[in-house]
Amino acid sequence: MAAASGPSFWLGNETLRVPVALFALNRRRLCDRLRHNRDVQKNSIVLLQGGEETQRYCTDTGIVFRQESYFHWTFGVTEAGCFGAIDVDTGRSMLFVPQLPESYAVWMGKIHPPEFFRKKYAVDEVHYVSEISSVLTSKNPAVLLTLRGINTDSGNVSKEASFEGISQFNVNNKILHPEIAECRVIKTDMELEVLRYTNKISSEAHKEVMKAVKAGMKEYELERTESRWKFIKLLKRDVGKKCVSAAMIGSVLVDIAGGLEIKQQRNSFAVRAQEILTSPSADAAALELTLKSLQVCTANILAQLVWNPNCNDFDSSVVIILNPLFQHYCYTRGGMRHTSYTCICGSGENSSVLHYGHAGAPNDRTIEDGDLCLFDMGGEYYCYGSDITCTFPANGKFTPDQRAIYEAVLKSSRAVMNAVKPGVSWPDMHRLADRVHLEELTKIGILKGNVDDMVKVHLGAIFMPHGLGHLLGIDVHDVGGYPEGVERIDLPGLRSLRTARSLEQGMVLTVEPGIYFIDHLLDQALRDPAQSCFINNDVLQRFRGFGGVRIEDDIAVTASGMELLTCVPRTVEEIEAFMAEGQSGAKSFDCLSSQKQ
Repeated sequence: MAAASGPSFWLGNETLRVPVALFALNRRRLCDRLRHNRDVQKNSIVLLQGGEETQRYCTDTGIVFRQESYFHWTFGVTEAGCFGAIDVDTGRSMLFVPQLPESYAVWMGKIHPPEFFRKKYAVDEVHYVSEISSVLTSKNPAVLLTLRGINTDSGNVSKEASFEGISQFNVNNKILHPEIAECRVIKTDMELEVLRYTNKISSEAHKEVMKAVKAGMKEYELERTESRWKFIKLLKRDVGKKCVSAAMIGSVLVDIAGGLEIKQQRNSFAVRAQEILTSPSADAAALELTLKSLQVCTANILAQLVWNPNCNDFDSSVVIILNPLFQHYCYTRGGMRHTSYTCICGSGENSSVLHYGHAGAPNDRTIEDGDLCLFDMGGEYYCYGSDITCTFPANGKFTPDQRAIYEAVLKSSRAVMNAVKPGVSWPDMHRLADRVHLEELTKIGILKGNVDDMVKVHLGAIFMPHGLGHLLGIDVHDVGGYPEGVERIDLPGLRSLRTARSLEQGMVLTVEPGIYFIDHLLDQALRDPAQSCFINNDVLQRFRGFGGVRIEDDIAVTASGMELLTCVPRTVEEIEAFMAEGQSGAKSFDCLSSQKQ
């Protein structure tokens, strides 16, 4: 993002610096829309209430705070318990912050005066929340415009601002919601830059996961850890041959020890390293015994050191360090404390569970050789999200069936991306993906018959029951999908679309076609004569237990097409080459040619 004058949000190192001018522009856009609304009176004031700190049930254990999305879009404030107001006529902004007790300075840190927040967020006025009634009274507004409306994804109602004394004001809670939601649908250049950043970091984290995955790991290991694999090839130590010295091996062990989180293990490593350093004449057998003892030292705790048991000499033995994965990478490299949603890390049959990873199925399966892994994960920076799904073989090589299904989904993804431009109907893009899937499943032999006839009986929804994609922004399922005048299409598959709008420049959406083999839906189709006549059940049996494939990218609609924000290996060849090279050494993370539009 180009440098902007004034304050900014920044978490240091190589994280993105986001100017708070982004939110000043959002406020101006909102006021412009409201001034053009004939129902908005002169001297109206927008009033929003921010999020509040919460605890875990009845305990005093705090839950990490994340700002309410509408409030964040308008003010960019990270603190809890605030209100914000905007004079629609003048655009003048007011922030109301809680007046904290003196004990806060002991337990939570420095108590800042109102002027600190005025400068931090570049607003015109800052007052305490306790003063909100008197301050607004002094403005003598004709009406307070408060936020109340239904989120069309969740069905929940947004929280309307309320404070002691609001009853003395004229309040309208009908006007604001559709106007501010529509503002959020179209992203500004500054917002797009933040979304490019969240995609960049999340794409890199996905690539790290692809390099790290291997049979025997738990799904949650890849959700929670950064795959910083450390490969140390130890040459055979033999008299008269090329070798490494004991001192070099000792320094390696010290480096390994420094990377581990458990102090006891670090101390043990240091002792072992010292033993080697003081025994330069130790032969290969002694060194191997020492290294194996290090494995025993850690295996009972976290198995952070993995010794290759199939190697009996030091020519190709590999020591691997697995540090914490996806979320760790996003946080440490990108400053992303939050993910945009619960990570979905499905392997094998779990890859067909659309929202896997919940408390009842917490990414806890052991990944097996030959599994497909479907990992749907996205990091969030300063409340702006990302949503990326990668599907790949755990062992780095697609089977013929896996390749066929994967390439069918990739073909539909590319077809949609090639068709995206302003004015295109999003339901038509869903229909396009469905048709490509049906054509490809027919080529594979799972389906038979005329594709047009399959479309008429909605057979595509058996294999892709979810919508093609959704709006993305401050919320992963961003608002504005069904404004007044846009109706949900009550047909299989299409009814799951989170928006049925026509595309406009500045929209950001996910493109996430998928083909899944879900027993419940397959059995349902086989019982329906209108659908079962197209299914080759003998071939279908081969795909029972297959799981599913989803390919999800984030795009921004441009004046003539789209910009691809996500950058990960996508073709079968790219994935296999990347995983092979990633597990044997460094790999360039530049956007691959097939992804460039």
